[in-house]
Amino acid sequence: MAKFSLDSLKKMKEENSKKKVSVDLRNYNMILYGTPDAGKTTLASALFEGQHILLACEYGSSASLCSNDVPVSSYKDLLEVTRVLATKEAYEEFGGVCIIDTLTRLGEIITSHILNKYNKDFMSDVKSFNGGYALIDKLYSELFSPMKAVGWSFVYICHSDEEELIDETGKSYIRYDLQTNKRLAKIVSKECQLCWFINKVGTKDGQRRTLVTNESMYNFGKNKVSIAEDIPLFIPLANNERESAKLVKDAFTKACEGYGKDRITNEVGKSSVEAFADVARDIEEVKEELVKYGGLLSEIGLREKALDIMNRALGTDYNGEQRTLDVATQENVEALEIGISQMKALYEKYSE
Repeated sequence: MAKFSLDSLKKMKEENSKKKVSVDLRNYNMILYGTPDAGKTTLASALFEGQHILLACEYGSSASLCSNDVPVSSYKDLLEVTRVLATKEAYEEFGGVCIIDTLTRLGEIITSHILNKYNKDFMSDVKSFNGGYALIDKLYSELFSPMKAVGWSFVYICHSDEEELIDETGKSYIRYDLQTNKRLAKIVSKECQLCWFINKVGTKDGQRRTLVTNESMYNFGKNKVSIAEDIPLFIPLANNERESAKLVKDAFTKACEGYGKDRITNEVGKSSVEAFADVARDIEEVKEELVKYGGLLSEIGLREKALDIMNRALGTDYNGEQRTLDVATQENVEALEIGISQMKALYEKYSE
């Protein structure tokens, strides 16, 4: 478990004063959504050509020459492939970016899995684990948390929804948003630093595609990369996917360079999830220490308190059943370490 001291915090302060922000888009989680046939998959694949694996949940999604796609059609498929990818070896082999094509279809797969498991027609009828909607959080985490722990970043391709609204003058206009399960959209949006929208509109010369890099009156969007805040709101895209990717990368880099080239880097940094995983102890070592302190507390008459701490640390599975120590995995290390700290404090208080 990570330890903090005044000296370690001082060291962090010094390191943070010299911190640089990367212009490599692999450092950021991203949503890329848009209208039909706007080129969402082709742009995402070209932005990370040779650096990604694309989980093709959507039928007919492998239309890009730049994509490294793997077809997945069920929750079982997703669980199997994400377990294979949740290693440093896989991360280095494929380049560290996982493209989900599409977030729209991912929401449907997770929802279908829950409804089939509980033999229900509607999510509101699922009563297990505080309701079906809370299960979406659990299943999403089950799929992708192991990959995040070894450093993967994610690009979520998504279809767009249209809503007709009225402006202050009484004129109607169309606003675009994510077309997916609202619960899943909320989870993913929190994780992503960037949410870009691709619009495809007709002109007298044919079709024109434009990337919108932040929120506007007409679309949901996001840019939480502070030094890239000056990136143009609208980036016209080329007909060629590689040319489009170059236009986007160049615009992003130029915006970052505006803050000073001494403040940027081309390196891929570690995510906060990956950074914790690097310092986390092995799960078997943690289990052993948890059992040790459980035994010590039992010897002084605090067995029930020890069990309560252990059960809270282990939590419940997505059926609402109490997890047991034998099924705990490396993902559970942080929660178990907290349990150990609580047991230690209790033992030190009452063993004197």
